[in-house]
Amino acid sequence: MIRPPMPSIAPHRFLFAVPNHQRDLEGHALVAYHLARRYGHEATFTNVPLLEDAVLAVAPDVVVLDRVDTRASVSRLAKSLGMKVALLPTVGFTQDTTEIEARRAGKDLAAERLVDCCLVWGDYARRMLLESRALPEATVHTVGCPRFDAYSEPYRSLAEPRESLAPGLETADADAPLIVWATNTCHVRTRDLETTVASARASGVPEAEIRGQLADERTAFNDLAGAVTVLAARHPDWRFLIKLHPAETPAPYAALAARSPNIVLASNARIRDVLHHCTALLVNTSTTATEAWMLGKPVYEIIFGTYQVPAPAAYLAGNHIVRSIDELDASLVKTIASPETAVSEQQRAARTTFLEDVYFRIDGRSAERCAAQLHALVAAEQRPEDRAVMRASAAVLRAERRNTVQRRPGARIKAALGISNRMTLRFWRRAFWRQFTNDRWRSPWVEPITIEMVQAHFDRFDRVHPRTATTSGAAMPPSALFTRHVVRAPRR
Repeated sequence: MIRPPMPSIAPHRFLFAVPNHQRDLEGHALVAYHLARRYGHEATFTNVPLLEDAVLAVAPDVVVLDRVDTRASVSRLAKSLGMKVALLPTVGFTQDTTEIEARRAGKDLAAERLVDCCLVWGDYARRMLLESRALPEATVHTVGCPRFDAYSEPYRSLAEPRESLAPGLETADADAPLIVWATNTCHVRTRDLETTVASARASGVPEAEIRGQLADERTAFNDLAGAVTVLAARHPDWRFLIKLHPAETPAPYAALAARSPNIVLASNARIRDVLHHCTALLVNTSTTATEAWMLGKPVYEIIFGTYQVPAPAAYLAGNHIVRSIDELDASLVKTIASPETAVSEQQRAARTTFLEDVYFRIDGRSAERCAAQLHALVAAEQRPEDRAVMRASAAVLRAERRNTVQRRPGARIKAALGISNRMTLRFWRRAFWRQFTNDRWRSPWVEPITIEMVQAHFDRFDRVHPRTATTSGAAMPPSALFTRHVVRAPRR
């Protein structure tokens, strides 16, 4: 149950950077929901491309980032103005090394001065951070993963119906087995291969390792595409759903789905809803597999080809490992016939150990723990005059920067031609030419976060926390702050 806002301090502002709205907004919105409903704070959201301007426009008391290594300039800006910086990761898996985890937290950037609070998913990540000495021990808190709260009550009851997942999953097929392929392959990341490699190297990944991972993604696509195609032909009474990773373009998968009437493509459905209804999950080394564990679903690790980067043994122990289509077929037939025996006791034990170490607790309260730690950052703040000075300084700096940008030759040309300032005139870059294509796919990393997105999440949370509607007076509707890409969450 969510308690009424605490009246001891004035509301503070929190700005959340949301890297990928499809994957990350729900979890961040749940943290913001608890900040607003329990503590009475204000929460605002922005995508990463507009993050630096949002820091100046919103002038928050706390900036919540997903990583520090690639956001160092934003961290320094926030700290120079007197804001606090919190780190709330949106990715993490046991393939990540201590070096990668430490770089995300700001290793070699004097991170102890750039990060006031680091919220890690589990003790696995916490041990890696403390081992690297990237941050002081007192600033690193194990809280769990907020977006995984969806796999526990009360949020588990919010799952959407099966027929809403994708066109082609009619109610009449409700009893048909639903085999899900959760994709995570190479079709987006390798469009600019060398940039991907350079970015990974900057994050501490050896070049041979990242090139091996990219090669493995191509192998995985071939393995899983072949498996789904063959099985769909063998079992026309089964339904196969391809759930797109939010970073991927749908074209290769749409072409695959077009080959068979019992293969459907889901790009906008939430993965938690898909997993709620699936009979079995097909993957190759994916965080989604561990999410399926949270619902007790059987997971099939597809290893037909030769892979260069091995999956962790602790992860593999929770899955069925299959090395041929025939082996996969036979095992799925057994799972469908006897679902109660689809996950062995050994697999269940391995899953429990893994989940507790990597994700802490799957109890529906990770977002509450995050909100409590974020509230603690500002709970001792009793000088509103300091916050007023900080916000005035941010407004002055923002005005100065905008004036500087407007005086640049490129901005003047755009203004003279009546061209949006969001368009690029740098014809030597791919982004210039993409502006004139008919490709409607837009990366979720640059997709604007709208008021409606945030309001929809808060409305859903209110359905399972009905008493919050009267805890602190009338509802405050969400409103855009300064730019339509920076969105404030509603408060009650």
